[in-house]
Amino acid sequence: MLAALTEEQKTEAESTLSNDIKDLPEGDIQKVWTEKVGRFGTDAML
Repeated sequence: MLAALTEEQKTEAESTLSNDIKDLPEGDIQKVWTEKVGRFGTDAML
């Protein structure tokens, strides 16, 4: 879902998730981002 957003929306969502995730007990996650993967770039990874 995130990878399908416009660049501006994607950047905002990734930033929000990255900031919120820092408060989790695991503490080792520093940044969240998406990238298209697969032969045709139709799949995405978080």
